[in-house]
Amino acid sequence: MKNRVFILLILLVIFSFSIQTEGVKAKVEGKAKEKVKDKINNEMQDKVQEKIEDGVKEEIEDQVKDKLKEEAEKQTKDKVKNNLQSKVKNKVDTENKEEERAKLTANRIRYKKDENLYLAYNNVHLDYDSNKVDSDKLKLDRNENIADFSGNVYLQRGQGDEIYSNKLKLDLDRDILVAKEDVKLDSTKKDKPLDLTSQYLKVWTDTNDMLAKDDVLVDYDGQHIKGQRLDYNNEKEEMVVSKEVELKEDGQILTSDKVTIYIEEGDFDALGNVEMEFDID
Repeated sequence: MKNRVFILLILLVIFSFSIQTEGVKAKVEGKAKEKVKDKINNEMQDKVQEKIEDGVKEEIEDQVKDKLKEEAEKQTKDKVKNNLQSKVKNKVDTENKEEERAKLTANRIRYKKDENLYLAYNNVHLDYDSNKVDSDKLKLDRNENIADFSGNVYLQRGQGDEIYSNKLKLDLDRDILVAKEDVKLDSTKKDKPLDLTSQYLKVWTDTNDMLAKDDVLVDYDGQHIKGQRLDYNNEKEEMVVSKEVELKEDGQILTSDKVTIYIEEGDFDALGNVEMEFDID
């Protein structure tokens, strides 16, 4: 009897241990499954996030590409438009130039066909675009539309300016004239006479801006000015004389590196090593 009870107790202990072992095993397996599940969820979330980021990145890149393409197309269209406008303008300017008629007279005119060059001698007279030029000689390059006058040159411009010199070049396409050697200009600014002498004078005939160099002398509105360079801006109505400047007006003498004369007001501004002499009453 005692043996049976002992055996039963042993069986109960073994059965209880087995149950506990299964419980522990189940818990371990449950935790393992949860870890696996969490790992799988994390991996899936990472993949989803990567896909979202890749999608956003691709969308942004596509937008940038579309914008760059749009800008490139716009620039191309603008460039084509500007080129067309430039060609039209050049064509119109050329046609206008071609419509202008020039008249040349002289005692002798020689034409060199291979060079498309005219040589005129003695009593040369050219009428062009309201300008009249007299000289002893003329070389007219029809390819470049440049006229070189020499010897006793006299130019009368359409607005009234008169230029005397020994040499004068007219660039008919660029609207520029350059006079050299013993140059004299008789002009008018603000209804007041302006007389200028120098060894070099350049005039932009479309804007009436001027550049004079070497032994420049100017008489204007009671002012007598010496210098080595003169720049005149017609739009600003400013005349700048520089290099070894001397200005005489109403008995006073002023020397400086540069003097700016304001045509409209009649004022002047001297700058650099300014020295002034005047009488004290």
